[in-house]
Amino acid sequence: MGASNRAMWRELGFASHRNSHTVCRIAHPCLEGKELFFTADAAHVLKNIRGQLLNSSVFTLSDATVCQHGLPSNEVRIDHVRAVVQYDSDKELKVAPKLSEAHVTAGHFTKMKVGVAVQFFREAPSAIRYLVRHQILSPEAETTAWFLELISKWYTIMSSRHPSTALSLQNMEKYHSAISTLMLALDTIQGMKAGNTPQWKPSQAGLMISTTVVLRLQDTLLKGEGYKFFFTSRILQDCLENLFSVVRLRKPVPNAYDMKCALKLVCVSQFLHTPTTTNYEIDDGQYLVDMLSKGLKEQAEAEVEGIDDAEIFFIEELQSADCAILFHIGGFLVKSIVKAFDSCEQCKTAVLGSNSSEHAYLTALKEYVSDGNNLHYPSGPVMSTLKSCEEHFRGITTWTDSALTIKSPVQAITAYLSKMLRFNLETCEQHKEAVQKMLVSSYARLRLRIHLRQIGARTINGNASKTCAGVTLP
Repeated sequence: MGASNRAMWRELGFASHRNSHTVCRIAHPCLEGKELFFTADAAHVLKNIRGQLLNSSVFTLSDATVCQHGLPSNEVRIDHVRAVVQYDSDKELKVAPKLSEAHVTAGHFTKMKVGVAVQFFREAPSAIRYLVRHQILSPEAETTAWFLELISKWYTIMSSRHPSTALSLQNMEKYHSAISTLMLALDTIQGMKAGNTPQWKPSQAGLMISTTVVLRLQDTLLKGEGYKFFFTSRILQDCLENLFSVVRLRKPVPNAYDMKCALKLVCVSQFLHTPTTTNYEIDDGQYLVDMLSKGLKEQAEAEVEGIDDAEIFFIEELQSADCAILFHIGGFLVKSIVKAFDSCEQCKTAVLGSNSSEHAYLTALKEYVSDGNNLHYPSGPVMSTLKSCEEHFRGITTWTDSALTIKSPVQAITAYLSKMLRFNLETCEQHKEAVQKMLVSSYARLRLRIHLRQIGARTINGNASKTCAGVTLP
């Protein structure tokens, strides 16, 4: 919401204030009876709301909003998100693995990244509620989780690219739910105070204008013009922003000649990938990637070293808080198993559980729709297997460094875990061995990746230079 944009809005008579009616359209100069709508880019609004919260540290919701939704307080605080990042900082199994220090710091480059803002609003609500459940955060943090979840759902509707999230009259229940979310966002932002002063912020005006435009456009397109779906991403400028990002990689402020050359390179790069529907024949030349993949294949077929467990003195039992995180990770592993053995109902029943499990509360918090059951819940036997895997993996990484020094660590860890485990999965005899192998190997690969990422983060924080880091720039 730059000064030039706001100047144009004032010139055209647009207005969006706390106590006034939002004006965002004018009569079409050429088509009689038609209107031109002017909107703020929803992606920019999302980034601005995150930046405003980082700068102000606190948003104050209106008393009407607090009373209507039964919130424990009227303050939305960035400190609650920082508490999540701090809680995860020294842990490998993280309650919010997509959140980092960059998400809660007003860096020069991170503030321009839409992905950072999306992750900020999407990942924080469930993590905050997780910490509230474990009494690490006070119950007042629920207000922060509620507000961040509202903005996340608002952006999902405002950037829909698929019929499942698009505005449509074919499913009236989902349609009314989406409209209610947009209206709730309008009411909340209109009555909200950003910072210590009641001054109306550009980010608030941007959300009011962009949401009002979508509400009026969907009424025109769906009810007046007969459209089946309204993909709100069509009015975003993602394509233009992506193009500008590529152009500015070589020169932050390009002139006309630089822009022309960069556009040529971008256009040529589109032909470097051969589409599946192409009319051209693929030549039979020897590619370098094939030579490399052959070497990797030969390396993978090499003899796998074993893990010596003589140095592992004891295995520590997994705590309940970590079990909830592991349960959520197990849902991703189960998803691949269900997909691979989709035709076998017995195997699917053996690995799938329900949201009534004692460790399912974090996964339930991460559901986009309450009680939606859209995520996968591992069964009790699968969870017992994963718990044993995690306990033995921590034994390996705590007492030895063999996981980082041996060749083919994924295969070695998989073999070690398979030797130490006792499986009790009630799968069919035909797929029993394959399901067990897939579960353990998928866990070993994912868990080793998490472990190495944590080691890399410690190395960067401890030794690497941060001269060019976005978090340190004003």
